Amino acid sequence: IEFLVGRGHLDQVVIAHDVCHRWRFGRFGGNGYGHILANMVPRMRARGFSSEDIDVILVENPARALTFA
Repeated sequence: IEFLVGRGHLDQVVIAHDVCHRWRFGRFGGNGYGHILANMVPRMRARGFSSEDIDVILVENPARALTFA
């Protein structure tokens, strides 16, 4: 993510997390559905991403990508 954003692709980055097996659920020892918010966002902040950058990646880009005309 940092590599892409550093090269000017902030408006094209979308991240996702798939929970497709039982062992990925939090109650079975996995990261669960909250992985991006609980683990990735703090890592992004620690690496210098601004709140605005994080909002673009987590809110604005997916909204644009999922808009069908």
